[in-house]
Amino acid sequence: MIEVVFEDKSTKKFVIGDDTTVSELNQKIASKIQLTVDTEAFASFESFSDGGVTYDRFLLPENLVPRVTPPNTLVYKRRHFLETNMTDAVAVHMTFIQMREEVLRGYYVLDEHDFLELAAVDLRVTFGQPSASKHKSGFLTSAGLVNRFIPTGIIERKKPAQWEKQLLEAYIRLGSSSIASEFEGKVRYLNMLKEMVPDVFGSVFYEGVEVIPIDGGEPKRRPGIIAINKNGIYTYYKPLDMKKGKNWQNMQIRVNSFREIIGWALHAPTSTFAYSVPGPTAEQPVRFCFETPLANELPSMCQLVVDAILAEMEQKKPKESEQHKEEEKEEEKAKEDEQTKDEEKNENKTEEEKKEEKNETIEEEKKEDASKAQE
Repeated sequence: MIEVVFEDKSTKKFVIGDDTTVSELNQKIASKIQLTVDTEAFASFESFSDGGVTYDRFLLPENLVPRVTPPNTLVYKRRHFLETNMTDAVAVHMTFIQMREEVLRGYYVLDEHDFLELAAVDLRVTFGQPSASKHKSGFLTSAGLVNRFIPTGIIERKKPAQWEKQLLEAYIRLGSSSIASEFEGKVRYLNMLKEMVPDVFGSVFYEGVEVIPIDGGEPKRRPGIIAINKNGIYTYYKPLDMKKGKNWQNMQIRVNSFREIIGWALHAPTSTFAYSVPGPTAEQPVRFCFETPLANELPSMCQLVVDAILAEMEQKKPKESEQHKEEEKEEEKAKEDEQTKDEEKNENKTEEEKKEEKNETIEEEKKEDASKAQE
């Protein structure tokens, strides 16, 4: 019997044997939670802590299920967001609880107003329709729930009572008819997050340390986060000073699209993922290095994303070809229609018009004959 943890901290237990593979466990989990769409995007992970940071190590489907001992846990969640179903209730729930956790960890760079707007929708999903008489001062603080709705990096900026006041105000502003159901609330949350950070939405995040070479000295090491999605690789630095009101957000340093990335590599002995982009010359590419306990997963994730991009491009080719053919057909039809109109116009001419045209033709011929005679 093993216990599997989900991103909302809920758990389910499963009976497995010594020869049960991770793939078989994934199938058991999907079946139990009634997940029937996007199943290939979900996977099992071993969650562990290192240096105060929590990491989720991807478990290869073909391997046997590891015997995980506390404080480590088995986690089931999305491995990627390349395809995201927004109509299936179970798939939406799983995506919602994962992205909500990523928001609370501060992975998405948002301002305070955005955090509060998202938290208000989260409150609607958690507690139902807002009520001024029920959801009032002390509702969250008495239960110690303020940190459940405010990101870790920002919560120290104000007292719990101040946060609660702002949270409940935003919650009440939603109104009783703004969101009709829990499912609609989850979809609203995801759509709002996508509108706030369209380029980064649906990224896979990896925490670690960027190693920056220094000429003639020890390399500089900066704690950061790498986010990978179809737009490329995003690099963020974590704030060095998280004193009240200062430097509480991650800072985006650069974005490198997969079109410009020359290649990537793994240096297993140092748990370092490296990728290169064009430099001053072809012989001098710029290389970026990122150390993380999950370094061995980054090359396969990059390849997975690139394969998805290429597949989309291949799918577009037949559509573009068909569209071109349709445009040619429409042009040909327009010409035929124009020709038909001209023919009908000629047929519908009155005898008077035909006689007039004939006279005009005769007059032109006379002029030509007179011109020739003068020559």
